[in-house]
Amino acid sequence: MKTMVVKIGSSTVVQPGSGVRRAFLADLARQASELRSLGWNLVVVSSGAIACGAPALGFKARPSDMPSLQACASVGQCALSAAYDEEFRQHGLTTSLVLLTRNDTASRSSYLHARDALTRLVELGVVPVVNENDTVAVDEIRFGDNDTLAALVSCLAGADLCVTLSDIDGLYTANPSLDPSARFIAQVERIDAKILASAGDSSSSVGTGGMITKLRASRILMTAGIPSVIASGEAPDALVALARGEAVGTRFVPA
Repeated sequence: MKTMVVKIGSSTVVQPGSGVRRAFLADLARQASELRSLGWNLVVVSSGAIACGAPALGFKARPSDMPSLQACASVGQCALSAAYDEEFRQHGLTTSLVLLTRNDTASRSSYLHARDALTRLVELGVVPVVNENDTVAVDEIRFGDNDTLAALVSCLAGADLCVTLSDIDGLYTANPSLDPSARFIAQVERIDAKILASAGDSSSSVGTGGMITKLRASRILMTAGIPSVIASGEAPDALVALARGEAVGTRFVPA
């Protein structure tokens, strides 16, 4: 069995103001079941706790003060985890919740414990759903991003492929929403200054990352020898197509 780590952005899994996108999760669960039949285990790194918790607590937009962000993360994580569990159980798949902070990967002892737990969950046929522990890890809320977390989880799980599902279908030479002459880049073998210059900030009202964080994460993965892909969360059967070796999104190929 191979292992695929998929990172899902807030704007992909949460509909602003209305909560979890159940149709998306239902399709993700269906693909996870099909991936299993193709010889792939799945590990999910899911954003969206704060975006899911904010409307449940009556916020009309993402709050700016830290205690409110922590409260939103706490409430939203429960709703998000329940949604994953319900949709994946429809396909006979068990999910688990794994909350990490960067301290869990900074210490060698903590790193090994996290690795062993994640590896064992996958061996038992579980689909781990990983997120940063935003209720206590205040630095992650202020400066962090789950793109980097997905890269670290890929290393922990010994992944064969890391896929980022976002609101854009891959990397372009410039922001395609601002520059109509922007060209799609199908494959990247080296992340240099020119590639980094093509990145921009997050255009989502519920996300905190952007293409620059995805490129930094891809650089970590390339150093670790793990191929990665940035693709649209709306692309039909993207994960299954990648498992079959088909071209989807932008692929980052390690040296």
